[in-house]
This record gives sequence, structure tokens and C-alpha cells, in this order.
Amino acid sequence: MREILKTAIEEAIKLGPAKLKEHGEREVRRCVRDVMLTVTFSLYRGADLFIVLYRNCAMVVRLINIFALRPRWNELIRILGHNADCCSC
Repeated sequence: MREILKTAIEEAIKLGPAKLKEHGEREVRRCVRDVMLTVTFSLYRGADLFIVLYRNCAMVVRLINIFALRPRWNELIRILGHNADCCSC
């Protein structure tokens, strides 16, 4: 009985991070798809900036929830800085 339980736990430990990574990658792809479609069909160029900023920040929050890890302050500042750099192009 203990061997079966030990094997089940080991398999769960091996598969857990892979499932989280797959879910995180799916979320990023969904966000990129939504941003590209919205910006492509948007009639207002000024609104694109806010749409991209909002979707990127929402994606970061969802990724934090998926992985159950909160970034440190310096990492969060780098993420927001990267979002600002992407929008300033």
C-alpha cells in the first residue's frame, strides 16, 4: 500500500509543474491573441495603448494566480517597465 501511495505522489510531483507551465503558456497565448485582434480592428489608435497596458497587467495578475507566486517588488517594477516599453514603440 505504501509503495502505491509513494508512486502516486511521485507522479503527481512530476506532472504538477508541467501542468502549471502548460496552463501559463495557454494564458499568455490567449492574451497575445486578444491584444493582436483588438489592436488590429481598433479604430482608435489612442485606445490601443490602454488596451495593451490593461491586458498585459491582467495577464501578469492571472499568471501570479496560476503559479501562486507573487513577484518581488523589483521584479514587479521590471514587468511594469517592460509593459511601458512595449507600449512606447
